[in-house]
Amino acid sequence: MIRGCRSRGGPWREGGRAAGLSALPPEFSVTNFGLGTQSIKKQRVPARPRPNRARIAPKEISVKKTIVLAAVLCFAGLSTWAAPKSQSWTGWISDSKCGAKGANASHASCAKRCIAAGEKPVFVADNGQKVVAIENPGAVSGEIGQHVQITGSLTAGGSLHVDKVKTQ
Repeated sequence: MIRGCRSRGGPWREGGRAAGLSALPPEFSVTNFGLGTQSIKKQRVPARPRPNRARIAPKEISVKKTIVLAAVLCFAGLSTWAAPKSQSWTGWISDSKCGAKGANASHASCAKRCIAAGEKPVFVADNGQKVVAIENPGAVSGEIGQHVQITGSLTAGGSLHVDKVKTQ
């Protein structure tokens, strides 16, 4: 006997509806053709009426524009205030291999050789011998191994963006 046949009480139920199709949304109807086949048709359901939206008064639009403008101006002011400020430091341009050990005039030739070999130039500050990576090494390429005054800003990653270099 065929499994799922109507006479065996398989997936067919009273009234010709399939077991899983009785929970269809109301816009669908199930039709049984009597031979074990079904057809699902979508019925036309009238659209729900849309609620009437009240028109916005011109004064309300003006208030909204003013609030948006104030928010934009606050954002612009805060971003300008938070922008990195240029500062000035004195120190030595050394290489990343030697670091603070290369913060003297006798190290100039070693620093040039190391940077030519692929090491990155770094700035060694006079106060505290702090070693800071240089974000734009092309700006200091002519002053390697020299005592310099650098004007620039510290980036979020802690490296130094050089704006101007002056040999001392």
